Amino acid sequence: MQHWGHTMTGKVRWFCKMCGKSRVVKRLDTRAYWQRKLFASWLTDTQSLSLLAKRRALSSKTLERSFSPFWAEQLLPVLPQELSSTYLVVDAVYLAGHHECVLIGRSGTGQVVWLFAEQETLAAWRTFFGKLPKPAAVACDGQSGLLSALKILWPDVPVERCLAHVGRLAVQKLTRHPHTACGQALLGLVYRLHCVNTVEGRDKWIVAFRDWNNRSESFLKERTCGIDPAGKRSWWYTHRRIRALKRTLEETLPNLFAFIDSPGVPSTTNLVEGGINSRLKELLHRHRGFNLDHKKTLVAYFLNSRNMPQKPT
Repeated sequence: MQHWGHTMTGKVRWFCKMCGKSRVVKRLDTRAYWQRKLFASWLTDTQSLSLLAKRRALSSKTLERSFSPFWAEQLLPVLPQELSSTYLVVDAVYLAGHHECVLIGRSGTGQVVWLFAEQETLAAWRTFFGKLPKPAAVACDGQSGLLSALKILWPDVPVERCLAHVGRLAVQKLTRHPHTACGQALLGLVYRLHCVNTVEGRDKWIVAFRDWNNRSESFLKERTCGIDPAGKRSWWYTHRRIRALKRTLEETLPNLFAFIDSPGVPSTTNLVEGGINSRLKELLHRHRGFNLDHKKTLVAYFLNSRNMPQKPT
């Protein structure tokens, strides 16, 4: 057998001088490997199915049929054995409305784990955390089921509330341009959270928040009288949105500055929000015709590709 050029698809052609025939040597062990790699590339890359088929001189239907065995394969995350020396950043992405989601966790060493669930409930987060060893700290967005699961399983683990989510909630409650001086002062305090990075700065912020609370006590007690939807005369607090944000800050205050007491812990969940979730949502939109099972396969392949050691800074 001697080398006899290449086929249209780029494969090596061999020629036999004895029988005068040429053929291509097929290795079944590598064929499945490269087919799976091509399937993963199509799911997690920007190339369309028609473009991949054209480059391999195939039709889109033929290439799609060759991918059919891989849809039934369910990739499972590689669970870390030890997290006591690093932190864990967790978040969730919904796949279909508000009833199907994937719980995602990324450690400080770059390991990514995930779990599919119907919703972000206490039971779902308990199952997720139950599969992992206890980390040194946890950074999260403050979802109620998540916090409850942490209190049950890891009550002594420091929890850092994402400061970006706190700022987003403040803008949602007060808008970017509050009409009252009290609201403007509170929004300014929330904006100053991103400038706190030392113990002294933390103490100054807490004192400033308490001073604002004392100055605004009588203002926040103002009431409005009127007729409720049932037609009865009633009253309500005039500045309900400012009161709601104040209550939220008071509840999250113990978890706002865990990154100062535990050096190295991030103050936001951007490692998951920006590094994983944004790209995952883009891929789900690109393949928006997938059913739920195919979406889960896409998510598993993508998260598996992100499960790599963190690059040095």
